[in-house]
Amino acid sequence: MDFAARKIEEAKVIHEVELMKLEKPFSALTPQAQAEVLRTRVYFHFACMQMEACIEPALAALAIYKKGKFVFVQENYQRMQLRLAEVYYLRSYFTEALSMFREAFKAEDTVPDRGYYNTKYIQLCLIQGGVEEAKHRFDSHVNNIASKQLYVIRDIISGLKVFLFTGELEKVYELLQLGFAAQAKTRYMQYEIELRNLEVAYFLLSQNKDVALQLCERNVKYLHKNRFNVKKSRYPEFFLLTKAFIRKNKLTVRQQALLKDWQTEGYAFYGRLLKRMFGV
Repeated sequence: MDFAARKIEEAKVIHEVELMKLEKPFSALTPQAQAEVLRTRVYFHFACMQMEACIEPALAALAIYKKGKFVFVQENYQRMQLRLAEVYYLRSYFTEALSMFREAFKAEDTVPDRGYYNTKYIQLCLIQGGVEEAKHRFDSHVNNIASKQLYVIRDIISGLKVFLFTGELEKVYELLQLGFAAQAKTRYMQYEIELRNLEVAYFLLSQNKDVALQLCERNVKYLHKNRFNVKKSRYPEFFLLTKAFIRKNKLTVRQQALLKDWQTEGYAFYGRLLKRMFGV
């Protein structure tokens, strides 16, 4: 609840104390209880963005779940497997993360939170150059949607990412219209920023540099208005780098270093997209 309400930083010390109380009698706990304590620690570190600290307890929990005979053991094994895959992704261990997603999605019908993790799987495929695998993953997910239509904004954004990399720009244009229409109802800031990133990419890849430049200018102002300036956030960098490239058709040494930094961790998909946009 504190994580969802963005109060985790303030509550971090309290939660750490409570976790230590749970862990004190660890050896006397049943395997199921041990696994739950470990899983709680993983979620705590994840909420605090302490990704490296997630790995050891996640591996220990997986080992218990793998041997366990208790209730919900398979479901919780998959949940921990997917969470660890996401941790690897956010630590730039892309090869390991993609391997774990492939393993977890073999039993596709039982994948918990499938829609959420499907987006991560697709992004990892694109980061690792697996465009065809990303498209197959996207098509497979869409075919499992009862209505066979893309009205969930998360899926629309996944489609935009795939089609930008396959070069199917007509489909990108169609999904952008759907995306902004859906976003008008959800008003979720993360989706708004992603749609604006992808819209700029569409116009630049469509060789419409003037519109892309205008959008970059507008989006930087939008971010500043919403308190996402370069001192507090990395969001504006996407548009600032694109502006610089459009104006000079090259990047300075400092901008090249910034682009390189965008090839890591949670920024990696957009780092790869920037390189595609700049033809580098």
